[in-house]
Amino acid sequence: MFKRFMLTALAPLLAMMIVILPLTALAGPDFCWKASYGRGVGTIPPSCNSDRAKEVGMCYTPCKEGYQGAVTMCLRTCPPGYVNTGLFCHIDKALMTAPSVNVCSVSTSCPSGYTNAGLACVLTPVSKPSGWDGTYLDLIRNTYDRGIGLAPSVCDSDKENSSGLCYTRCKPNFSGIGPVCWGTCPSGWTDCGAGCAPGTGNGGVGKCAAVIGNQVWGVVSAAKDIAKLVSTLGVSAATKPAENSGALAKAVADLKKLMDQYKAQMQATMGAATYASASAQLADAVTPEEIAQASMRIAGLVDPTGLTTMASNFTYPTCDKVTP
Repeated sequence: MFKRFMLTALAPLLAMMIVILPLTALAGPDFCWKASYGRGVGTIPPSCNSDRAKEVGMCYTPCKEGYQGAVTMCLRTCPPGYVNTGLFCHIDKALMTAPSVNVCSVSTSCPSGYTNAGLACVLTPVSKPSGWDGTYLDLIRNTYDRGIGLAPSVCDSDKENSSGLCYTRCKPNFSGIGPVCWGTCPSGWTDCGAGCAPGTGNGGVGKCAAVIGNQVWGVVSAAKDIAKLVSTLGVSAATKPAENSGALAKAVADLKKLMDQYKAQMQATMGAATYASASAQLADAVTPEEIAQASMRIAGLVDPTGLTTMASNFTYPTCDKVTP
């Protein structure tokens, strides 16, 4: 009984959508949606540009010869016979060692490089290496700043960098933006982002704005009215074209408010999991194309006839089906 009432109440609105929306396409498309497909989740680039060296997960300018990198600093490499202790090079010898005892002669002796001090052998002072500051025991390492490190940006050969992450390269005639590969526009058409419009220059740009704006408004209005109808069993309100982006934003806000207000009824209609997924998609929608997609999905879910979803598929063709 409920579905029969819904079909009767929705028939005028859905019929109008199916008849009116495809008119442009029948007359010769003045817009097309780019074909697209997902290419998976992006990964962090593993390598640095050729003019950088990867250290501790970041890309730094390589230090000059004779120096070693430590984050943003380059420190002079310790000479032979010394060990790196950070800002100093410490002599690689014990400062004291035990003497050898000759019982027969009752005497002691020290190894080479050490001075006999009776009960112990003490390291004999030596000249520090030329060009170094400090003492012969601890040389001061010269330093200079090489700048901050940059995040790795070079991907493996089978991937490309998009917005800082590595994605699988798109197939021919597709270009990638983040996790999505988008098809190209027909020759002589203007790129509208997720779609294309015939013409170039200001004419093409104006047509992009007009077509996308009108279509998005119609979709959002239809979704809002159908959601209200399912929740309240009321009559669909007449929709008007959007005059500015503020009106579109208000319509989206109204739709979100209605979905929250009638959450229980809509969950009963489409299922809790589907409701949650559709709500999240609408909440994450930013661009007009994303808003259109999310809103039409809601309209299709709450429309028991499925005609709204069918109508959306014929509104405009994908660009791979357009002959310039």
